[in-house]
Amino acid sequence: MTKRDLALAYYEAVDAGDNDRLLSMFHPRVIYRRGGYAPIEGAAELRHFYENVRIIEHGRHMVDALVCEGDEVAVRGRFAGVSRDGRTLSAEWADFLSFDRDLIRRRVTYFLAPGV
Repeated sequence: MTKRDLALAYYEAVDAGDNDRLLSMFHPRVIYRRGGYAPIEGAAELRHFYENVRIIEHGRHMVDALVCEGDEVAVRGRFAGVSRDGRTLSAEWADFLSFDRDLIRRRVTYFLAPGV
């Protein structure tokens, strides 16, 4: 599977709620940085995030652009869904993925939102 295919498969697994599948795509020593959260480090913390912390109940990622270069993949898209407390969610986002031996080793997510 190419890095492009793996990145797209990740969003499919997230949207399907398939935590085991999506977690299998990450390196055991993954580092995930996401606005509003402390860095998530390691497979156990990542599982905890998806199963207990992530506010999204369900939704759909729509990928608008994806660029691959070497072990780096940049993805830009939109999300629409529902939070665990029933609120409607929508966001534009960008992800930057770094790979190590065909596993996601580092992920950084940015959201387009009012700020500084």
